[in-house]
Amino acid sequence: MPLEHCKNIVRWGHPDGYFLKSNGQKAADNLTESHKKHCNNHPAPNLREFAKSCHVLMALAFYGERPTYTDKNGKPYVGICHHLIPDLLNYKPANLLCWLTREQHYEADRRQRALKTVVPDGNLYVFTYERLRELQDPRTMSREAFEQELEALRARGYYIDPSDPMKRDMTRHCEC
Repeated sequence: MPLEHCKNIVRWGHPDGYFLKSNGQKAADNLTESHKKHCNNHPAPNLREFAKSCHVLMALAFYGERPTYTDKNGKPYVGICHHLIPDLLNYKPANLLCWLTREQHYEADRRQRALKTVVPDGNLYVFTYERLRELQDPRTMSREAFEQELEALRARGYYIDPSDPMKRDMTRHCEC
């Protein structure tokens, strides 16, 4: 991880989604009270000695520095890290889509919600990270192409009507 983001304490991000100390031992993830308050009690862990959450630290280690963008009012903001599978405890680099603008993040979230309606129980783990990245990243797939992919998934029988809990009997395994 970049030393400037970890108070000059050596840490390595591992592709399996955890951190190693300088001696090679696994570093513990800690849910500090200040972090819980900052993230509205979401279970996004951080390393006790750092103020950033683990997914941001992992993204910095694997995807480099966050770019700075400017909103429509001229105010700067940093790039956003999106979880392909919305599990805040899964901060593997493969599960992170970095660094998005606010508009791109909004679109990635919209696509994620749409994908959850076409798989059994909304379980996005039926997809590979590569496929989720392809489907959710608005920088590489247009909205029109995404809608075509979504319709193809629905046509295969993976659609779940979110308004009808009785239609949640999904016996087919998604080979997406």
